[in-house]
Amino acid sequence: MVSPYLPHALYATALTSIAIHLVGQRTESEEQRSRYESRISMLQQLRDHLRSPNPSQDEIERLKRLSRPLDYDAQKSPEVTLGWRDVWFGRKLPSDGGEMSEWDKKDLEQLKKAMEGKS
Repeated sequence: MVSPYLPHALYATALTSIAIHLVGQRTESEEQRSRYESRISMLQQLRDHLRSPNPSQDEIERLKRLSRPLDYDAQKSPEVTLGWRDVWFGRKLPSDGGEMSEWDKKDLEQLKKAMEGKS
């Protein structure tokens, strides 16, 4: 038997989902608009600076660098594969030590010495 409240629950879930999606789209568009406006402002400053009688090369280079579009793909952090086994049981230290940096190895040795000293 289907509950008479099931359609209302589905409608409420759909409306909530749409509302959250629209808020995310709105904030994303505001951020994008802000980036474009700041880039336009920098380019206008560069234009005005180039039209001036004595343009400074340092200032021109600074404005050029600031007005470049950002490469968002390069700024993304590398994806880490994390399985449920790692979530519940934690990650294991590499057995061969090839993945650990020398600082990690030193820290691990100091930790082992400290633990042996306490026992």
